[in-house]
Amino acid sequence: MKTTDKYFPMYKVIGLQLLLLIPSYLIVRFLLFRLHGSYDAPLIAAGVSAVGVVITYLTRKPFVFEGTIYGYLISFGISQIFKKEYIDPNHGNTMHNNWFEIWIITYAVIIAACVILDAILIKNERGK
Repeated sequence: MKTTDKYFPMYKVIGLQLLLLIPSYLIVRFLLFRLHGSYDAPLIAAGVSAVGVVITYLTRKPFVFEGTIYGYLISFGISQIFKKEYIDPNHGNTMHNNWFEIWIITYAVIIAACVILDAILIKNERGK
């Protein structure tokens, strides 16, 4: 995606972003349910995606757009690789799984890194 100017219709960009995010949500929520077993986690991660969509609308730059789209599934994959189950003594010796924390933090870091890259892009454009 190229940098958009103020005359580029953002509804097309946001529509494309949602067109790609909704199948990602559905894949994680239904097809990969056996990997995580959570009903709320994909929806909460979709909330982080909504923040990425708003930032894309405000900045009109490419990195947040791509980070929001690809970060959803990439961060889910990273969380599945590094997840760990353990007994939590603070909550009555129940089993705890840290995959959700890894997923949300990784996704937020991806979007934050993309915002920083877009800020650098904006600074370089102003310097020209």
